[in-house]
Amino acid sequence: PENAMHGGVPHGSDYYHVNISLFDAKTKAAIKDAQVEVKVADPLMGDQVKSLEPLVINNIVSYGNYIRLSGKDTCTIVVLIRKRGDSRVIEAKFGFRQ
Repeated sequence: PENAMHGGVPHGSDYYHVNISLFDAKTKAAIKDAQVEVKVADPLMGDQVKSLEPLVINNIVSYGNYIRLSGKDTCTIVVLIRKRGDSRVIEAKFGFRQ
C-alpha cells in the first residue's frame, strides 16, 4: 500500500525495522530535522547504507527504515547523524547478532 511505512515491509527474510530517536543533550528536545543513515558492516554480504526516514509517532519524531541483517555472525550497525546546519557527523555503533 502507498501509505505503508517506508513503502511497506520488504519481501524476503531477515529484514528488521531500525528506529532511531534523537534528543538534544542540553534541552532534551527532540531533534526533528536531522539526516540519519545506517551503515551495516557485514563481512559476508558486504556493507549496505540506508537513509532513515522521519516518522512521527505520538507527536515524537524519530527516524526509521528496514534493513537486511542476514547470517548468524555478529554485524556492526553504524548510525551516522548530521544535524541541519552542522557539518559534523555524529556516529554511534551497535553490534547485532541473531
